Amino acid sequence: LEVEFDVPDGLAPRQLTREILEEKENLDKAALTAEYLRGALTQEEFAKERGVLADRYAKAFGRSD
Repeated sequence: LEVEFDVPDGLAPRQLTREILEEKENLDKAALTAEYLRGALTQEEFAKERGVLADRYAKAFGRSD
């Protein structure tokens, strides 16, 4: 998988890291959804894994959802 980023001039490293994390979160969610849709996960497994992803990225972003 190859991902390209357009980095605006003057973007601070911290902002770039956040943008990369947001893209990674979206890719992880899409991959999990694809697994569910192809029948590799039950609805319960999908819900559990979605929660794991939500927790992981909440910590990464410092969210307190």
